[in-house]
Amino acid sequence: RANDAVLKALAAWLGIGAARLALRAGGQARDKLVLVAGGSADEFAGPLAAVSGAGEAPPGVTTTGAR
Repeated sequence: RANDAVLKALAAWLGIGAARLALRAGGQARDKLVLVAGGSADEFAGPLAAVSGAGEAPPGVTTTGAR
């Protein structure tokens, strides 16, 4: 239930449907790896940069553009 809540909150924050997100790793850990289906890395560069406060993706976050 907690992981579902995290995915819903992340989807709302990114402005996308929760169905576009999938938990790929970290189901029982604090650190999570989330797959975003569709779109492009550029679509999420702004929100990720805003979180880091440094104008780049937070540590551990990669944007590969892979679909």
